[in-house]
Amino acid sequence: RSTSDRVGSLTVNLRLVAATSVALAGLALSSCSVTSNTAVSVGDESISVRELEDHVEAIAVLDPESWIAESGAVSGDFGRLLATTWARGQISRDILDQIGDSVTDEDRAATQDGLEQDPALSKADEETMTFLVDSLSPGTALDRAATENPDLAASLQDQIAGIEVDVNSRYGVWDSTQFAVVPVG
Repeated sequence: RSTSDRVGSLTVNLRLVAATSVALAGLALSSCSVTSNTAVSVGDESISVRELEDHVEAIAVLDPESWIAESGAVSGDFGRLLATTWARGQISRDILDQIGDSVTDEDRAATQDGLEQDPALSKADEETMTFLVDSLSPGTALDRAATENPDLAASLQDQIAGIEVDVNSRYGVWDSTQFAVVPVG
């Protein structure tokens, strides 16, 4: 497949990573072991509440009709979406490390090209675009790796069995069946 076939908007990139969700059933629901300053942690990596909220605010204003309520507050769903995006990126990066692969310059460029095709995201500042590319390009790379190695999809559950995902309860909990941060309850 061509690079343009593998990536598109933020939604398409999220779907690429989400395609691995069936194999991720081994991850447990978790929300208790992060500190109040940590939004999400995956293995040894974490993102702080402040950093995640900075990105939530920076991206939400790019498409206020979708993510900002009439009250002026950013939708909680958007915070969960970015927490999910970051977690999926870290999980994909961990899987890539386990299989001896990594995010290539081509994966990063393809991800950024896809993001820049989105009318709202194309207006993102450099820091925000870097966050999105860093979060989404591991999914692009994992998609590439699975395309190059069809046996990879069958072995994903074994590859990720030891990856721990913890979510600050203000965002929700990690649901391994949806491969997403979901509301509590």
